[in-house]
Amino acid sequence: MTAIVIGVVGGTYASVPLYKVFCQRTGFGGTTQRADDREVKEDKKSKLMGKLYEMSNAPADKKKQGHTWTDEEQASRLATLKPVPNAPLITVTFDSNVSSTTPFKFKPATRSVSVVGGETALAFFTCKNQSTSPVTGVATYNVYPPKAGLYFNKVQCFCFEEQRLLGGEEVDMPVLFYIDPEFYEDDQLDGVQDVTLSYTFFKTDEEDEDEDEDE
Repeated sequence: MTAIVIGVVGGTYASVPLYKVFCQRTGFGGTTQRADDREVKEDKKSKLMGKLYEMSNAPADKKKQGHTWTDEEQASRLATLKPVPNAPLITVTFDSNVSSTTPFKFKPATRSVSVVGGETALAFFTCKNQSTSPVTGVATYNVYPPKAGLYFNKVQCFCFEEQRLLGGEEVDMPVLFYIDPEFYEDDQLDGVQDVTLSYTFFKTDEEDEDEDEDE
């Protein structure tokens, strides 16, 4: 099983869908158990993005928005979700990586954030295409320690969504999340106060050169 997983993770974007399904079903690498996706209309996405900017300290000069998905089941829980009183803080550190074949500059706007279980948090990542040609990439992610991934719930995220950036283009990409209060009840996470959310961008197998020739 391990050998198969290493082969998938080490491959190109063609392996990402398989990796995505494997992670969601097994929790491998700390990947969260994401609810079934539903298509979200663009106007609804836009409104949610506006709210995210209002909640954050994002610069006034907003960049173009990257593609994201919204987990409506998790979003519906926000109305009744409450932070656990007097609970130990959990520091979530954001890590960003780019494969050697992907000409992206990718980094978190904030290095870390401290939350308690049941408290929503928002983070922005910035991605810039440093080449002069269009490039399509996709980000995978994992959570460390892996067990924490079972309680790490994403409401909106950019992972597994194709991001096509023109030459020199830069976009903002949000991730809105919360840690399930049951995190504190798991004996295997007793004393754990640091969690890392790590993303890696890969260039897809799609070629943008043909589009350039047509323009």
